[in-house]
Amino acid sequence: TKLDVLDELEEIPICVAYDIGGKVTDEIPADVQGLEQIKPIYTTLKGWRTSTEGITEFDKLPANAKAYIKRIEELVGVPVDILSTGPDRNETIILPGDDIFLKSLLYPATRELPVAAGYLPGLRPEKIRL
Repeated sequence: TKLDVLDELEEIPICVAYDIGGKVTDEIPADVQGLEQIKPIYTTLKGWRTSTEGITEFDKLPANAKAYIKRIEELVGVPVDILSTGPDRNETIILPGDDIFLKSLLYPATRELPVAAGYLPGLRPEKIRL
């Protein structure tokens, strides 16, 4: 999530469903015919109107930015693991619940990739040289 690009918005619309010919659904059909008939349904959250650029700790984010992230997590049903707060690699927040696989992608100091069970099925947790 590129959080910093939302910094100056007074309100942030989030699409939560779609109206397709009077029927409300949370999925867009795979069939693209009639795409022009699909109307997004939005909920709106208050913006934070302050810079988040360079913040690297979740607790230091503005309250409305934290509320936005929590709402996204609720809507998609999975936790947000990484937030970008600027263009540089170190302008990143790794949230609690993170895993070593994600950290290794952001901070490849040793150029070794920890393989976690589940990411590469059939491999034991061990390090693979890149």
